[in-house]
Amino acid sequence: MEKNEAKVSLSTFLLIFAIVIIVIMGYYIYKIGQDRNAQAQKVAELEKTVSTISSKAEEIQSVISSATSTASNTGKKYEFDTITLTVPQEMENYGKYTIKEYKNSDFIEDISFYAQCGGIGRLFSFCVQDKSLEPPEDFYRTVKVNDKYRVLANEPTDVQWDDSEDSKTREKSKEIYEFLQKFENQIIDSIELKSESEINNQIKEAFINYMKESMDVNTLADYKVDSVKVISGNEKKQLIESGLSYQYSDILAVVRYSVKPKNINDTSWEAGNGEKQGEWIINKALCIKFKDGKILGAGTGW
Repeated sequence: MEKNEAKVSLSTFLLIFAIVIIVIMGYYIYKIGQDRNAQAQKVAELEKTVSTISSKAEEIQSVISSATSTASNTGKKYEFDTITLTVPQEMENYGKYTIKEYKNSDFIEDISFYAQCGGIGRLFSFCVQDKSLEPPEDFYRTVKVNDKYRVLANEPTDVQWDDSEDSKTREKSKEIYEFLQKFENQIIDSIELKSESEINNQIKEAFINYMKESMDVNTLADYKVDSVKVISGNEKKQLIESGLSYQYSDILAVVRYSVKPKNINDTSWEAGNGEKQGEWIINKALCIKFKDGKILGAGTGW
């Protein structure tokens, strides 16, 4: 009997011990599972953080690239009648250049660059042409165009270096040559063809100055430019081919303006053209030639 009781007690003890072990193991398995879930959650959060950082890095890189691109297009600006161009800052820092504007009867603008670095030079040029004309067949290529004008670039003069020079000098010459090619492309990329409204505003400003210098504005209480119409296409071609002393390089326009004489009943401003409207004489018109930011000639007819 005592043996049976001892066996039962031992069995009970072992059962309880086994249950305790199972509970402990279950607890630790549960903890391990919880830890794994926590680790998995941390990994997911870390991946999300890495993804966010990567996205921010791409944004920053995009901003840097944009700033670099903008910086490459910054530099000294040159204003012409129909275009604005920018000499890249890189060229300002690296070497020297000269700009010359040549007068050519076929082009509105005819501009040449001589760029030089380390004793090696490269000559290239471009021009602005009335879009209604046929572009030259051989020497030029079209690089920009808008409603009225096209920009043509010529084939630049090649830079040659002496094959008898040592390899180090030849490599340096080649490096400078490639830089000047890059400079040429940057110049072309920087060209901005002015819109019709920009050109009209330039003419308006020049016309106001022309009135101040060439007309008796002291007898006026007020005056204003109402509209500008630039002559182009066949209309301009007919004017030039009619024997008048105009060239394609001239910008021709009709400017309509109004004046308010100090004494509307005693004024010479009615002469030529225009009509009275209250205290104003409106719808006056002058045909003008515009070049290099100035009115070079004006009359009531061509």
